[in-house]
Amino acid sequence: MRYTLIILSLLLSFATEVSAQRVRIGERIPDIEVQSEYGPKLEYIENDYTCLVFINSHSAPCIEALKHINSDMLYDTDIVLVTKEKPENHSEIVKRLGTDQYTIAYDVEGKTYRSFGVNYVPFSVIYSTKRKRVESFGSVEYLCNGSYCE
Repeated sequence: MRYTLIILSLLLSFATEVSAQRVRIGERIPDIEVQSEYGPKLEYIENDYTCLVFINSHSAPCIEALKHINSDMLYDTDIVLVTKEKPENHSEIVKRLGTDQYTIAYDVEGKTYRSFGVNYVPFSVIYSTKRKRVESFGSVEYLCNGSYCE
């Protein structure tokens, strides 16, 4: 019985982890449908890479995660904060985040969140802008341990 509970716990934790995202490195990015200055599909980004950071401005972990991003290291990467919050609250969102350094994309209907399988925030995806292929994904802190952040 004890081993059955251990195996069941492991299976449940694995299933939960897998459902936390729908992206795989090297695969094409899922559909993006947002309101942003870069267009509804972020088609007007010109840098080599795009880093999507799924956030909520009311979340202390999201606000803290943004502090880990070293924008100097991201000279060829556009950082886009994706939120389900409403665009008419833009000034309040920027105030809560404590920065206006990044573009905010509004996913009010949650379509981009669903297509990427985002179940927790903050969650980040870096993709090749031209090839539309996933380069890396995970928590902001995880990505910041690599070559993209400080």
